Amino acid sequence: MVRHSSGLLCVALDSARADELRLPPMESDGTSGKPTFAVSVDAASGATTGISASDRAHCARLLADPSTRPEDLRRPGHVLPIRVPSNPTPAEYGFAEAATDLCRRAGLPAVALLAVVVDDSGTVASPDQLRSLGAEYGVGLVDCESIAASRFVPTLRKVASIELSGRLGSLRADAYLDTSSGVQHLVIFGSSPGPVSAHLECIPGTIFGSSCCRCRADLDAAVARLHDEGGILVYLRTAQSGQHQEMTLADRAISKALLESLA
Repeated sequence: MVRHSSGLLCVALDSARADELRLPPMESDGTSGKPTFAVSVDAASGATTGISASDRAHCARLLADPSTRPEDLRRPGHVLPIRVPSNPTPAEYGFAEAATDLCRRAGLPAVALLAVVVDDSGTVASPDQLRSLGAEYGVGLVDCESIAASRFVPTLRKVASIELSGRLGSLRADAYLDTSSGVQHLVIFGSSPGPVSAHLECIPGTIFGSSCCRCRADLDAAVARLHDEGGILVYLRTAQSGQHQEMTLADRAISKALLESLA
């Protein structure tokens, strides 16, 4: 992991377990949807400087061991814990939550050692580079959206098929009801097969043309591509206030489920 990453190794674990180990947040108010980092640690014994790969692996094993006590850890250190909510909301669910869910589903302690893969130039690796790395080491790949889908399973039912008429022409749209949330999403079809894109609802941007975000411009461009190139646009409604926000893993899981329902 050290060889193929930026060198920053994190360990995601339940926030309640972090409290037991006396690993408080670096800041008192974590930002929703962002990782909440705790005070960094090293193993208190069985390690040297704490920076080597073997020392950090030892520290990670301690964090995953239910018998570890607070005094078994030294603060600060070279391993960065990430506090994961016990029952994260869709807005809170990110890569750390997905990693602990994957461990839990494998019958392991819900503690995951994480690193961001980078290429030789230091740039975050692309999906193709990740697949090549996995093939080189015989490591399987799973995308976070698939893990999120197992937690936030959308129950989708097609409820309508309508024609959308605009200045560029007409498009067909199917409305799907997510029965678990009561929210309806749209799948809009171009006149021919083509690229697939997803757009998250933003009332201030797409309805009122707010200049605080690019949502209206991005949606207009996506609709123009449907007319020019064909394809599919997944328009995701949100149960939130409708203000501009980043697409979460739960949103991507719903988008994936919508596309799979078309197959």
